[in-house]
Amino acid sequence: MRRLTLLRHAKSSWKNTELADIDRPLNDRGRRDAKTMGADCIGRMPPPEMAIISPAIRVGETIELFFGTWTEAIPTIIRVDELYQAEIKDWVRAVETYRDDVKHLLACGHQPGIGEFAAWLCKESIGELPTAAVVSILLPYEELGENTGSLDFVRRPREVSASEF
Repeated sequence: MRRLTLLRHAKSSWKNTELADIDRPLNDRGRRDAKTMGADCIGRMPPPEMAIISPAIRVGETIELFFGTWTEAIPTIIRVDELYQAEIKDWVRAVETYRDDVKHLLACGHQPGIGEFAAWLCKESIGELPTAAVVSILLPYEELGENTGSLDFVRRPREVSASEF
């Protein structure tokens, strides 16, 4: 793997308070932001061959909408239970499991773990990661470790106008 892209799930709905956290869907803003961020990433990075994702409903919806804007990107999507409420060690283990299978891996999950993993991996500061934020990191082939990645870009929904697409 040469590139790892991390996508925080888009904004979820708290409308139905009886739903378990893992079962919460996206709200209207989340659906809009997921599409917008997917469209924004076209041309910024090559299409990922694989996406590993948390099993949460909002994550699956985020991925579906994010890739819905890509015409040539049909990655293999793998749900990884350990990415729900994951810590850095869980992110490392999941990425290590699939890194040799692809040149570009996308991973989608939750805060605080995904942001902590990005900060651990990158030499550069990435700043805050609001919902639907995208961090794309270039990695050496031989090693996945603290400060081994080079930040290619960070994009946040507030920096992207849906009218651009």
